Amino acid sequence: MFGASVLLTAYFIEVIDFIIWLVLIYFSIKLIPKFKSIILFIALIPMTLQEATSLAPDALTIGLSIFLVSFVAYLAYGKKKNRITKSELTILYSLAFIIGLCKIVYAPLVLLYFLIPASKFGSKKAKVIHATIIGVIFLILNISWLLISASLIIEFQPGVNSGAQVAHILANPLHYLSVGLSTIELYGINWLYGVLGITLGAFNFILPNFYFVSTLVFVSVLLLQKHERIVQIKPLARTLFCVIFFSIFILICTSVYLQWTAVGANIIEGVQGRYFIPILALLPFMLNRKHNSDVHAEIITEPKIFYYAIMMNAIALIVFFAQNV
Repeated sequence: MFGASVLLTAYFIEVIDFIIWLVLIYFSIKLIPKFKSIILFIALIPMTLQEATSLAPDALTIGLSIFLVSFVAYLAYGKKKNRITKSELTILYSLAFIIGLCKIVYAPLVLLYFLIPASKFGSKKAKVIHATIIGVIFLILNISWLLISASLIIEFQPGVNSGAQVAHILANPLHYLSVGLSTIELYGINWLYGVLGITLGAFNFILPNFYFVSTLVFVSVLLLQKHERIVQIKPLARTLFCVIFFSIFILICTSVYLQWTAVGANIIEGVQGRYFIPILALLPFMLNRKHNSDVHAEIITEPKIFYYAIMMNAIALIVFFAQNV
């Protein structure tokens, strides 16, 4: 449209990607009633920032996924008594339709809508009507896109055949369960490295091991310290968070097994840790429990997150430059 070069166009798209991601993360932190520091930390991990400024669909997928979790949490736990406005309802509809079109494996996030009390919709009948409309349109949009995109997929990995792989899984479900467990055992630590940003770029930039240990400890403390608690979360709601988390985990692995792995292989090849970043925002809800505030102190505050983020991203930049010069 503008007659720009390929390079300029690529940089322009990356800038737009980053701006959209930044806006989504900003409102995620602003709206979520609790766990703001955890969302902030997830956003500042080097791997997240790398994807936020890339040409890949991960920027929009990560931003939308985290915003969806935050927005639903706001409506379910932060918004007091008032009914959902038309603009909020429009956002709910839009998120449901777009998230699946970005990457279908994250579609189960829409199930979080069931956490929103019927009173926020006005009545149980109104909630059922909205859920039905969203569900029907969601299915039509995503099935239509899957039918279109199926004809565009090019299987260039040796032995890959998505149709035959589906048949193999259905005929041998126990074998596929074994494949999944073996893959986690073999690659699980690499996925964790990818999530935390130890292996950046095309897996050719490796950050120091101490960064992995310190970041793992940092995020663990964030998830467990006392100020990050929503006492209203009921066991059924926590179960739903867990079901959505593990459903997406399984869908990610299965989609890669279908499109990237040879038929009947004993290991799933091609899963990357960054694929799990969009569901990290579910973890604090899954782990949420009531605690005695006198026992569980607030250890990591927002300023400490910023200082640590500056340090870990400075290390990442040094590694980038050192290995490229």
